[in-house]
Amino acid sequence: MLDPACREPFKCARECQCAAKASAVYRLLKLHLDPLADSTNVVTTTFVKGYSAILVGLVMVDDDANEALVVAALADDPGALNAVLTAMEDFARLHEAGEEEEAGEGEVAMEGVAKAEENTRGKTARAIRGMVDKVRAR
Repeated sequence: MLDPACREPFKCARECQCAAKASAVYRLLKLHLDPLADSTNVVTTTFVKGYSAILVGLVMVDDDANEALVVAALADDPGALNAVLTAMEDFARLHEAGEEEEAGEGEVAMEGVAKAEENTRGKTARAIRGMVDKVRAR
């Protein structure tokens, strides 16, 4: 929990004590829905919106509480939820494409490391796809 208006960063060592505190997931959602509202730079706003969508999606993977929070918060804005899910599908596709590209590179001196990274990418992509499918099925 944090309060972005707080000016005493060292007062709360472990947990925010401010009256206006909200979860980091909530603050991330707020940033995603209204990225840099005062910015006139479309590129910056688009960049923040895209990356915040991926971050929102990643906090939902393998965390039912965060998933429920995000889905409930975006219940009134199906377009925003769809944008987050689409960003996550694209992110999973990039992981899979990187995996396929590495598989076609031939022998690697550190084959064990390459295999471990491949397994991690595959697990991440599967976890993302599972979360997206579960949320879309609601």
